[in-house]
Amino acid sequence: MSKVEELVENWQNIHFVAYLYICIGKSDYSLVDEEINEIIDKLKEKMPNTDTKDAYEMALKVYNLQSDTEIISFIKLHTNDFFNTENDRKKVLQDLEDIMEADGIIK
Repeated sequence: MSKVEELVENWQNIHFVAYLYICIGKSDYSLVDEEINEIIDKLKEKMPNTDTKDAYEMALKVYNLQSDTEIISFIKLHTNDFFNTENDRKKVLQDLEDIMEADGIIK
């Protein structure tokens, strides 16, 4: 079992969402404080009684182990595991757009 597989073995939806948020935040190859704060806030909205900082840190650890190609494959492989409905996907897409805008680059 690879290091990534070990890390994601017990992931819940919040971890995968955090991973997606990190991917979009790092799409410009930097993750600024505004983006990190936006990610943590979005995670808290989704799962108010969850340790969102821990989910963020676990997702970041996986992200940092992967190449760009591995990230794309990982997302394709696991999207249906964590998103069951079209509405879930749409909500995450809106959140991803908000995170992109957090550093002021997109609008």
